[in-house]
Amino acid sequence: MRAILKLVMSTLLVAIAAWAQTPGVGNIAPDFTHASLDHGQIKLSDYRGKVVYLFFLGHN
Repeated sequence: MRAILKLVMSTLLVAIAAWAQTPGVGNIAPDFTHASLDHGQIKLSDYRGKVVYLFFLGHN
């Protein structure tokens, strides 16, 4: 349960930070770091110059 709460809270913080720095069309997206499935870290800036698709899965 704590792991789920940590994941939800970190996702919420990332969403708030991204909302506060909402980029306009043609501007660079704000950088963010998030946990990967293998317990590492993924940074958006590591993929600069490449096409990145973000997929948000919602479920109950």
